[in-house]
Amino acid sequence: MAEVYDFEYYKVRQLVKQQIRTKELVYEVYLSTVQFLHHYTETCHGHSFEYMTTDTSLREIFKDNEEAFWCIFTWIVKYWQLEVEELKKNPAPLFEQFPTIGAVCLFIGEKTKTI
Repeated sequence: MAEVYDFEYYKVRQLVKQQIRTKELVYEVYLSTVQFLHHYTETCHGHSFEYMTTDTSLREIFKDNEEAFWCIFTWIVKYWQLEVEELKKNPAPLFEQFPTIGAVCLFIGEKTKTI
């Protein structure tokens, strides 16, 4: 059976890779997270959040839609080639685990340090 090629994911991934050629890991974590979120807001809302900082609320970006957040979060996890099975087992709502962009960046940063 053939694997489905996700053009949108690879488009954003390529954009991030082009921009981070000589930057540090912290920069790549933030940039990859923001680029995937930026792509989501343009695609789903017709516009993007002009300013995304580590304090930007994910609940606001996704308008309380945890399923949409989970979809983009899996893109970010896929980009970093991480396994996050413990998140599926955690009973806390996703927006409590990840209230801001910074929370996602910290999570990714911690996971990449353990690889």
